[in-house]
Amino acid sequence: MDMKVGTEHRDYTRRNYVCTEKGFVRCRKRARPDACELCGEHEDAAGKLDYHHWDDSNFHWGMWVCWKCHRACEVFERELDRFADKYRNLKKCIESTWDSDFEHRMKELQQIMLRKGKKIGDL
Repeated sequence: MDMKVGTEHRDYTRRNYVCTEKGFVRCRKRARPDACELCGEHEDAAGKLDYHHWDDSNFHWGMWVCWKCHRACEVFERELDRFADKYRNLKKCIESTWDSDFEHRMKELQQIMLRKGKKIGDL
């Protein structure tokens, strides 16, 4: 097979098809820019640009991204809710623990200072 024919076919497929869980589907994609739409890395430096879509019923809702950003998009979409819940819960846990921890340590410090006959303001 002629290398030029293979490259042309690949480029045609990249411009006119989207890869889904069910295989390749012909669609009308947004115009392809010269750089990743998220990080701005130019195609020659970032490698090829991928068309990231998030709704299999609306392929035109997509963006041209480098492979690094495409991977980040996939992880972000798959893990976003779970990550956000963990993040909020951990924040609450740290805040509530720190507050009680801080108050407990202040009471200990006050008791130590009183035993030494000093006040907190004397520090």
